[in-house]
Amino acid sequence: MIKTLSKDIVVISDVHAAYNWDNVAIAVKGIANFLNPNNELRKVIKKLNRSSGVGAVVFNGDAIDNFYADYLNFTDFFGKLKKKRKNNWDLFNKSVGNLKKKYFQIPGNHEYRLESYNYRFWSRLVAFNIPDKIRKKVAKKIGHHNHRWWFELKSVLLKKRFKYLKKYKGLICPAFKQFDGYNMIFLNTRYDVVARMRNWWKLFKSFFRKGYFFTDAQGLRTKDIRFVRQTLADNEDDTFHIFMHVPIINSCYSRINEEYRLDLSNFRDSIAEQGLDHEVCLDNSGRFLKTLKRSKKNIILVTSHVHDSKYFLIDKKTMKAKEVSLKHFNRKRNNPIYIKHLTTLSLGNFSPYDPYKRTGYLRISNKGFKEVVVHKFAPKGKKKYNFEWSFFNFIKELFYSG
Repeated sequence: MIKTLSKDIVVISDVHAAYNWDNVAIAVKGIANFLNPNNELRKVIKKLNRSSGVGAVVFNGDAIDNFYADYLNFTDFFGKLKKKRKNNWDLFNKSVGNLKKKYFQIPGNHEYRLESYNYRFWSRLVAFNIPDKIRKKVAKKIGHHNHRWWFELKSVLLKKRFKYLKKYKGLICPAFKQFDGYNMIFLNTRYDVVARMRNWWKLFKSFFRKGYFFTDAQGLRTKDIRFVRQTLADNEDDTFHIFMHVPIINSCYSRINEEYRLDLSNFRDSIAEQGLDHEVCLDNSGRFLKTLKRSKKNIILVTSHVHDSKYFLIDKKTMKAKEVSLKHFNRKRNNPIYIKHLTTLSLGNFSPYDPYKRTGYLRISNKGFKEVVVHKFAPKGKKKYNFEWSFFNFIKELFYSG
C-alpha cells in the first residue's frame, strides 16, 4: 500500500558554497552575469520558508566547494599553517541556520576536498556563467590562480585520517529516517576517485579510452549495501527513497527512450561499453543494484552530482535500463517492478552537457517529482559548453600563464 504524503520534500544539491564566491561577484560586477552559489542558497531558503507545502529539505551532497576557505600559494605548503583557518562550512551553516524547515544532509565528493583549488584547472568558472576571457581578465582580483605545481593535487588528494566530516553529525551515513510518510535511506558515495593513488591506473585507462579523465566517486562500501538490505527487510512499508550524491548510471547527454542492458556480474565494463559510466560510482554498484533487484519494495534512487536531470527506469526482471521523460517517470513512480533512478539539477552551477544551462532543485510530493528551474542561462538551448577536465588542458594551463 502506497502511503499518502501530506507534505513535500525539496531536494537541493551541489550548492558549492564558498566565501570566495562573494569576492568573484564583486570582481565581475557589470561585466558578467555571475551565478553566485552563496546568493542562490540564501534566496532559495527564503522561498522555502514562505512555502507551507514544504515539510523538509534534503541537501543531497556538495553543500560546500571545499573545506578550507583560504587559497594556499606554492610557498605556503612549506611553512607552518595557522591552526585556526576559515572554513566554508561556517558559511553554509550560517545560511541553513535560517531555514525554518526540518532538513537532512549527506556528503558529496566536494565535502572531502580540503584545500581551495585553482580556477584555471579544476573549475574554469564557465559553469558559474563566467566566460574564460572574463575570468582571465579579473584573475588577480579573484585569486585562486597562482601556480602551485604538484601541490595542485592537494585540493583533491585525501588524507589517511579524514576527521573533518565527523564533527558534522548530520553527515554520518548510512542512516534511515522517517518523516511524514516518507521512508528515507541516506548513503555516502564518498570522495573523488583521484583522491586515492591506487585508482590512478583506472584513471589512465579511462583517459586512453575516452580522451579525458573521468570524475567518478569511490562509491558505496559493503557495509552500506548490508545496511540497505537490512533496512528494506525490517520495514513493512512499500516505498523507499534512497538519497546518495553520485549516480549509479549516467550518460554525458540525455538520450530519451534509449535502452541499456545492465550486466550485474560485470557491471563496470557493461556500462562503460554503453556510455553509461559518466561521473558515476566506481565501487560496488553492481552489488548494490543486485540487492535492490531482489527486493519487492518500490525503490527510488535520488542522486545528483552531474548537475543535470535525467530519469531512468530499471526493470528488475530483465535489468534493462531505459531513459525516460519526467512525465513517463512519474507515471511509473509507484510501480515496484522498476528501480527508479534519477539525477537532480544543481543549485550552484550548471552542467556543460545541458543545452539550456539550467539550475534548480527537485520537489517530491504526492503527485510525483517536479523540477523547479531557478535559472536558464541559454533559453533557446543553442550553445553547449564542454569543459571536461582533459589531460591536455591541464598541461597547457600548467605552463601558460592566463
